[in-house]
Amino acid sequence: PAGAPAGAPPRQLVRPAPGPAPGPPSKRQKIEDTLAALKPESEWLAAHPDAVQVQVQVPSDANRAEWKLQGQTLRFSVRPGESIMALKTLIEGELGMPSKKQKLKEEELNFLKDTCSLAYYNATDGFTVQLLEKTRGGK
Repeated sequence: PAGAPAGAPPRQLVRPAPGPAPGPPSKRQKIEDTLAALKPESEWLAAHPDAVQVQVQVPSDANRAEWKLQGQTLRFSVRPGESIMALKTLIEGELGMPSKKQKLKEEELNFLKDTCSLAYYNATDGFTVQLLEKTRGGK
């Protein structure tokens, strides 16, 4: 190119590598960050051996009268070492909604896994989850 010293390699235009799009982090990243910030389950259990009060927000669904979904809030005293499936069994006993039809969601942690314990999620008194119906194929 004109103006370059003789024998010098041609200049190449270097573009900066594209960075992350501006704006808030993705929801998945936020959940992963929240889970990463939790204390290990065994450490949590050692520090919090007593039962915790768990609140379950129940939806309203007049089409499912047999499940007693009336928008109420249920409260259970549960040991931190109990699994999410054990909590679902308690809910089933109270509402009649089969545990296999339940999904439990916590605001920051998203959907809770059946095999994980309350200690895994670092649950303390007042731990609040939303009860949702598990559906197949959008039905």
